[in-house]
Amino acid sequence: DKLFEAFEQVGDRHHKSEGTGLGLAISQKLVKMMGGQISVTSEIGKGSIFFFSLPITVPDSSAPFRSAPIEITPDYPIGYKGDRRSILVVDDQKSNRDVIYHLLAPLGFKLLEAENGQEGIEQCQKHLPDLIIADLAMPVMDGYDMIQQIRQNSIIQDTCIIASSASVLPKDQQNAVKAGSNTFLSKPIQAEELLQQLTELLHLEWEYQTKQASSSESDTDQGSTTPATLLVPTEDILQQLIDFAKRGRVRNLRQSLNELVEDNSDYISFTQPLMDMITEFQLDEIETTLLAHIQSSQP
Repeated sequence: DKLFEAFEQVGDRHHKSEGTGLGLAISQKLVKMMGGQISVTSEIGKGSIFFFSLPITVPDSSAPFRSAPIEITPDYPIGYKGDRRSILVVDDQKSNRDVIYHLLAPLGFKLLEAENGQEGIEQCQKHLPDLIIADLAMPVMDGYDMIQQIRQNSIIQDTCIIASSASVLPKDQQNAVKAGSNTFLSKPIQAEELLQQLTELLHLEWEYQTKQASSSESDTDQGSTTPATLLVPTEDILQQLIDFAKRGRVRNLRQSLNELVEDNSDYISFTQPLMDMITEFQLDEIETTLLAHIQSSQP
């Protein structure tokens, strides 16, 4: 009965590696937001199976597939100046390594991987990376021992190291720094915090994409001007967007906003703030904003 309660962990306390007991509670909330249900079956000595059901719409197979364009905000870098830097990610969970890979590879970093501390030391000696991001709880050799051994190796002892863990205990963070890490990065990893630490440790100078307003319309119609007021869709469209937000249909919400801009680029001032909220999964704020637009349009 405690499985889906917040901050609860079951089982032998001596075999718990890390975490806060929020994973299943958050998973259950997300599934419920999308109109589904998560369940579990378990048999002592054999294991457990977690599964969930979701109401989904089967897409029309004859309709052309169109992916949403990648959005780059003005304050998010597209690369960095200078020589290409290499980063070694040491984590026994592939999903954790993938998160960092997808954050940093597009920015021009060379990513190396290792599944435990022993492999991490071997990769570090072989490739001499500029920086290491190391999980603390790993099999074979944990992050603490790996960091200590690296600091005792004259060849690689000056490598920058970011210790990473889902633990929120100050003691764990202090032990990581005491072992020799330069900084500590909490999981789940936030892109802004990671980039900030890379900036300080690697002395990076980021490059940004400069967004320029399209002049195609002004070239063809010199009499056209930028609207002085915010262009807002009809109430029917606003209600549909609210419905997507209430039901947690993020993909439908994002697609509808992209289609608005494709039909009329003047909608960008309306859609961009909502896109930013989608990135932060702020569905309640989206609903509130859309309702405000409906109320302001009514006499």
